Amino acid sequence: MLPFDVKLKKRIKIKEYLIYDNSEILNFFKKEFIDRKADNVRIENNTVRFNNNFFKFINNWNIMVPVDKGILVINNDKNEEIEIEYSFSLKVTLVIGFIAGLLFYLFSKLWFVGLFAFLWLGGMNWLTAVIRHSFMFSDLNNKLEEDIINKNPT
Repeated sequence: MLPFDVKLKKRIKIKEYLIYDNSEILNFFKKEFIDRKADNVRIENNTVRFNNNFFKFINNWNIMVPVDKGILVINNDKNEEIEIEYSFSLKVTLVIGFIAGLLFYLFSKLWFVGLFAFLWLGGMNWLTAVIRHSFMFSDLNNKLEEDIINKNPT
């Protein structure tokens, strides 16, 4: 549910042998999320899930910093295509932005200062995270096609 949860989708044409066994694709995404410093990454059925810790001691420029949790689902449709759906949650980012806006309002006694603080701290971090994760999702799908889907089965 927007604006807290963001969902991205992509359909990819795949080779027949991959339709029935998604383990190689799931392991690919698990490794990529771990490389990007996601916490508690696990594979469950046709999904890769992660939950990030609130106090995370990594560079604040890391793409996973504003994200609470994420899930990547692979849906097979047996027509030599899979649908990859990636959704992630930004609840904590917006709550922190709201608290900052509230504090700015309480100290300044001006509603527009509080609103500006919320829009800047919460809204801009939300927008930046959505844009960065959209690019990441696109890059991961391109890398998936190059590294796994277009290679010959062994």
